[in-house]
Amino acid sequence: MATWKLGGVTLASGGKVSGKGKYAVLLDDPLRAGSATVYVASPPDGSVTVDPESDWLLDLYAREFAHSFGLTVSTDYVAKDEDIPPDVTELLAELDSEPRDPAVVY
Repeated sequence: MATWKLGGVTLASGGKVSGKGKYAVLLDDPLRAGSATVYVASPPDGSVTVDPESDWLLDLYAREFAHSFGLTVSTDYVAKDEDIPPDVTELLAELDSEPRDPAVVY
């Protein structure tokens, strides 16, 4: 089981949030509602819904959350390629196969 600590809150595998205060609520509510998203590629097409059972996605979620509030994250999780969910791999392959506009900075 992996854990992420940020802003006095602990996020654990399975999407379990412990702690009190605004960061706990802001981190937990979207996970419970199924509306938490993370970017795995450039916006607007590169976002996916966070599956609380995926430590890989929870890691991105914790890091994006911490960044948005100027917090630091400490974790025991070490990302591995085999942790990347299949839907993320498919999305990245799909986005990579789309033609790029040379006038746009990606």
